[in-house]
Amino acid sequence: SKKLVDGGYTTYGIGFHPDGYYFNAALGREGIMYYDNDNGYKGTIEKCLYTSDSTVNNAVKTMLGVYQKLHAENLCIAYGSNYQKEIIPQLADGACAMMMAVVSVTGKVLTAVGDKFEVGIVPMISATNAGKRTGEPAGGTGGFICNNGNKWAQKGAYEFIKFASSADQAAKFATVTGYLAPNSDAYNSDTYKDYLTNTFPAITAVYDNLATSDSSANNPYIPISNEMKAANKTATQEAASDPNADLNTIIQKANDTIQEAIFQNRQISFRYFDWGLDGKPKYRDRDYTASPYGLYQDNENCYLLALSPRHGVTAYRVDRMNSIALLPRERTPCPELTGQALNDYAQKRFHMFDGETVSVKMRFHKSLTNVVMDRFGSGTMLFPDGEDHFVFTVDVAESPQFYSWVIGFGSKAQILHPARIRKACLGLCREVMAQYGSSTGSANEND
Repeated sequence: SKKLVDGGYTTYGIGFHPDGYYFNAALGREGIMYYDNDNGYKGTIEKCLYTSDSTVNNAVKTMLGVYQKLHAENLCIAYGSNYQKEIIPQLADGACAMMMAVVSVTGKVLTAVGDKFEVGIVPMISATNAGKRTGEPAGGTGGFICNNGNKWAQKGAYEFIKFASSADQAAKFATVTGYLAPNSDAYNSDTYKDYLTNTFPAITAVYDNLATSDSSANNPYIPISNEMKAANKTATQEAASDPNADLNTIIQKANDTIQEAIFQNRQISFRYFDWGLDGKPKYRDRDYTASPYGLYQDNENCYLLALSPRHGVTAYRVDRMNSIALLPRERTPCPELTGQALNDYAQKRFHMFDGETVSVKMRFHKSLTNVVMDRFGSGTMLFPDGEDHFVFTVDVAESPQFYSWVIGFGSKAQILHPARIRKACLGLCREVMAQYGSSTGSANEND
């Protein structure tokens, strides 16, 4: 970078895609185990080694020192800049010579550069002075077919995945985006061979490095990757923004943040009780264990959404939990309660009662618009039905509590479809009417 800038070839030597992923990718590529139990491959990760292991500490300090020096001498675009709006345009104009980013930005870079000059690939910044390279850090995303109760939607998703993963379609996707070919059939297809020959020959360097990698190149097997990346990004930002910042302090802060996340990623135990007729709590005859994922407020009650080893995904009333203790066991991964999925799970359930998830079409009076939005979220699609009503379709967990919620709005709310759900709601109405029409109690309105 210094030679390029001092020589007048470019304004900046490099720009960085601001993500904490590269921090760990540089360590992993050089075979450095920066968590205990060999980065989690030989047991559950219990400790971050940024400060306690001298090899790890020196590597982290070296890497942060590079960022600090580059920024202190104005040899790079400011860390944190938007890579699409600020870095790639300067790369295409020749104002920046290099960009550190994932290979999937290749399509954007090639489009921006056009025929101005040839684009190549060079090794990323090393975490040690030796610069050992045992391969290239690889990642990606996964697609899952979920059981939402709609077999045709699942069938359609399966057929789409088959289509998208076919050799020709996967190759087309790789050539447009820059992602690597996901399998040998895609790599050996005519589409991808043309890309390798005529569009981006430099990408072969990545495949060559992957082919010669050894088993020491491992990123950590850890369930707190988001927290880890956030701590690493903050550390890099702090080193880059202050040429006089103490790297030991920055590293200690990152270590403590990650360690706290590791510590919190634990199962819990607790006692759970029911209320007795005498108004006193009656504790159940065993201790409960669960992997906690979030709290959700439903009307007056607060629920813990968790993964139970006995009941699967479930909800516990927080006010009925007692003697809560943190266990040494790591939380069991639960995609159904991770990220936005947690909120989706809660919104489908009424007073946290579970049941089969069903897509239900309903017709409500316009005065209940806020009620629907508060219940199912602002993304719910509402379609006018006459001057005073609207219809909408949502996924709900079928339960008596759901039917009671609809019935509570009287003539202002109606289930339209499916017929089975409409019939079940009618059945509940008849049961309630039978209760009040029976001889039990008094039917005299003056009593």
